[in-house]
Amino acid sequence: VKYGYNKIALGHHMDDILETLLMNMLGKGELSTMPPRLNYAKYPLSIIRPLCYADVETIKAHAKEQGYISTTCTCMYQDNSGRKDARARLEALTGGDRAAKRRMFDSLRNINSEYLP
Repeated sequence: VKYGYNKIALGHHMDDILETLLMNMLGKGELSTMPPRLNYAKYPLSIIRPLCYADVETIKAHAKEQGYISTTCTCMYQDNSGRKDARARLEALTGGDRAAKRRMFDSLRNINSEYLP
């Protein structure tokens, strides 16, 4: 903020968002995940996730085409977060079908409240 910067860009992709959705539903009993943009009320700061509409396979393919060096997640909470289990559950639900993941992601913005408790 000191230099006028007001956004922090994070590298979360669609699979991360769906995994977080499953973790929150199964762990906290709550329908929530990471939004593409989060504006803080207390600070003049926003978190943005510019990769949120791309699935991990698309990102990997693009990185390979461009000759980018591949890396793994460096999050210090990775091993204890439950994300590996959520990733396995997501794969079990979708069978790795990218279109199924896209429909699951799109359902977060296409809520039919008439058919919810």
